[in-house]
Amino acid sequence: MVGRFDTRLTEVKSLRPISKRFSWALIVVLCGSILLAPAKSSAIELGLTPKNVYGLWININKALLARAERDLRNPETLRQLSTLPPRQFSGMRPGDVFNKASAFWVDLSAAFDLVALPPTPSWIDAYAQLIETGTETTSGTTPSQVFLLSSKILNAMVKDYVTATGGRLPISGFYVDHALSGKVPSDVFGMVDLAQRRLDLIKTGLRAKPAGGNG
Repeated sequence: MVGRFDTRLTEVKSLRPISKRFSWALIVVLCGSILLAPAKSSAIELGLTPKNVYGLWININKALLARAERDLRNPETLRQLSTLPPRQFSGMRPGDVFNKASAFWVDLSAAFDLVALPPTPSWIDAYAQLIETGTETTSGTTPSQVFLLSSKILNAMVKDYVTATGGRLPISGFYVDHALSGKVPSDVFGMVDLAQRRLDLIKTGLRAKPAGGNG
């Protein structure tokens, strides 16, 4: 019995470096059925950072442009969307990014009738304990919470894209692992803001699109 316990303990220890190295990529997959609970008094920290969240919002913006190319045909509108630059912000915290992303999701889901995000399963709290850099919960919103919410938004957009295209077009471009460094919450906030401004342009283009014509 002791030998079996020692073997299992060794196996668990050997998993820690793997979990630490690939935790953010694994969570992208897990987010197919995960969303952070709203209670900020027991925020979860999985060792993720703003650079991970920033990369997700690059992908979300790419998915938004793909949606525009599918729904709109006006070259000027598409040009504006593709060349729109992110604005610079300062002093933003993860909670500000979380609230901005939540508002974006409400607007996006209403505009395109996307399905509601599923609730968080209870085991997500225990999953945090597997990450060596995130063994304790913290107060306030964390980058990991923003990452999980952002992953849910991206997955919902990709699911809608697959449905609309009949699964005929590749989706790997929406899940690119961007090699980034030096990002802070204000940078991420700028990317969420960029997505919101692009969404506003898309909605304007859809309203201006004549029935049965090109937008």
